[in-house]
Amino acid sequence: MDATGIDKHEVALFLGEVEKDIVIEAPHDSWNQPRPDDIVVVEVGENSSATNFRIHCWRVGAGVLLTAGGVSLDRCVRTMRRGEEATFKAKDGESVPAARVRLTGLHRCEDLRGDGRLVRTTLRDGHRWQMPQEGSELRVRFSWQALPAAVAASVAGALELGARGEGVEQAQEETALEIRGAADQFAEVAGSPEVATLRLALLRRFGGTITVCVAGEGGLCASSALRVLRGGSLVSASSAGVAAVEAAEEVRQEIEAAAVTALGTTQQRAAREVTISLDEGRCVCSAEDWIPGLAGLRVLSDLRVGQRCSVRLAPDLAFGAQGLPDFGVPTDATLEYDVELLQIMKLEDISLDGSGRITKKTTHEGEGYDHPAEGAEVVLRVEARDHASGTVLVEDCELKFLAASGKFCSAVEETVLLMKKGESCEVRCTDSSECEDTELKLQPRAGAIVVFSLELLDFEKMDIYGMEEVDRAAYCTKRKEVGSKLFQEGATRRALRRYQHVSGSLAYLEDWKNAAVVEEATALRRVCHLNAAACWLKLEDWQQAETSCSTVLGEDPSNGKALFRRAKALEGLREYREAEQSLRKLLECDKENREAARMLVKMRQLVKNEMEKEKEMFSRMARGMRDAPDTAAGSAAAGVAESAKAGGKGAAMASKVDRPSAVQADSDGSDGSGVGRTMLIAAAAVLTLSAVSILARRWR
Repeated sequence: MDATGIDKHEVALFLGEVEKDIVIEAPHDSWNQPRPDDIVVVEVGENSSATNFRIHCWRVGAGVLLTAGGVSLDRCVRTMRRGEEATFKAKDGESVPAARVRLTGLHRCEDLRGDGRLVRTTLRDGHRWQMPQEGSELRVRFSWQALPAAVAASVAGALELGARGEGVEQAQEETALEIRGAADQFAEVAGSPEVATLRLALLRRFGGTITVCVAGEGGLCASSALRVLRGGSLVSASSAGVAAVEAAEEVRQEIEAAAVTALGTTQQRAAREVTISLDEGRCVCSAEDWIPGLAGLRVLSDLRVGQRCSVRLAPDLAFGAQGLPDFGVPTDATLEYDVELLQIMKLEDISLDGSGRITKKTTHEGEGYDHPAEGAEVVLRVEARDHASGTVLVEDCELKFLAASGKFCSAVEETVLLMKKGESCEVRCTDSSECEDTELKLQPRAGAIVVFSLELLDFEKMDIYGMEEVDRAAYCTKRKEVGSKLFQEGATRRALRRYQHVSGSLAYLEDWKNAAVVEEATALRRVCHLNAAACWLKLEDWQQAETSCSTVLGEDPSNGKALFRRAKALEGLREYREAEQSLRKLLECDKENREAARMLVKMRQLVKNEMEKEKEMFSRMARGMRDAPDTAAGSAAAGVAESAKAGGKGAAMASKVDRPSAVQADSDGSDGSGVGRTMLIAAAAVLTLSAVSILARRWR
């Protein structure tokens, strides 16, 4: 058995006993095969006719004795994937015709802890790729019911057998769900969500196999559009005159009400919606009867939007011996939850400095994948309120403006660049300076938290890289001007974003045809790198400033602004010698640059101070090297003298130690012990490494 719980050897053995021909391949995104305790929904017929088939539903490995083409249907489905259609026939069954089998549904049953105490069964698959992440907020619909001890024990036993791949040996009784009406309408009714929900309710109530088929003429409740039979006896039937789809919901409610009476399941809670936050490895939920502790987090961690599942929770993982009296949860109760993930509200830090002062929570996903480009016209609905008091600071209004134009505050303009058409989000701003806005007349008090509600109604599609060369150069010039305006207003990080956008848009000019435009674009790109360096210097990010200047110097080695700003960045990095070299080169090109001359004097003094420190360090190391042998020899002599004072055996031992030391000194011509030589070698190594390091820095 592999990691997925499928016995590959058993599957291969079965395929050797049957003739299987695939009629329709499973979809490319359907890769799961049924495994023990999964719920499967299978169409079985003798041919491809849309009306000549039955639908069977059961738990894999639960002792179902249905056959198709002379072989076990339970074994057939273990070789299939959802959506696959195939014919099966036993190799030794000459007189038995092949049967058409289609796996239409697969509800995965997962033992999330591996011990049967937390079991999740998918009732409906989700969509989209997104899954909950740390910091997300989820909108969830859930309900629960307490299971009687007998039901909980039977389920636990079935799970244990399923985990071992053994199944239940005795045959399971069949429950028939008969649908009355025209045969050509059977497929549509049988495949409806209402009938699918009823089918799962019947499986939960009775187990065994649920078979959906066309009702025969006459019999009990002949006027009912839908009826349920078990062992030939009528269990439930819909009211006369009710259509089959509506009848399914009616019968489901009747079946579940009967289950409450028969099994004694009186403790339950109706479905309701809640908001759950995933914070620091736990679920934060206002509903006290939500799945507690890490179990709730484990259930939600890999769900997708729209996915619905049934979760069975052992008493010790639920509310244990205390129960939850206020909500009717009994003591030591096994609970079964019905959980549906309705929405994932992603939480992102969108502050330009990554400080978390501005966060964005998506409350409604937008359309497609496109975002507004800088300078594109956008239509945005805006409202702002005070987080603490709920006071409306900006009334709901519709704005039309050019994205990233500097007209509105950072919390609005920088956020809209991250949105998609139709998207709604909440932007939480804890820095009042980032949400002050003269256009919106928004002046929050110091320390206030402002929450914006934004909805991107529409935006202009703009393909920057599809523009003509002249148009792109003109577009980038306007973007650079916006950056300069923001820089003058003190919005350094916003200005930096505009400069980076321009330099990125003009990064590759090799294929441009118009030489004049190429020259203009190259100069513009160079200016934006220099302006970005000025921003980085103001933000005291010395390494980024040096990188921006070096980019310019790679194209124009004598650029005065790049040399000077690089020297400032190197000063911040404490690379004084390299800063001195940049200033020397600058003064060679511009001898009248007084600011560079003053800075050069300062760099020379810093270099001189650095050299004096290095000289002092070398001096201390040299003295240490000279003193090391004498110090070690003196320490050895002191040790011998101390031993001699002890007298007797101690003196004899001291004498023995002293003689070999003298011989050693004579033989190798040194005047110290082994310890002294070790210290000498270590000091020399440190001195050599220091010298190499200093020379390397000077060479650079």
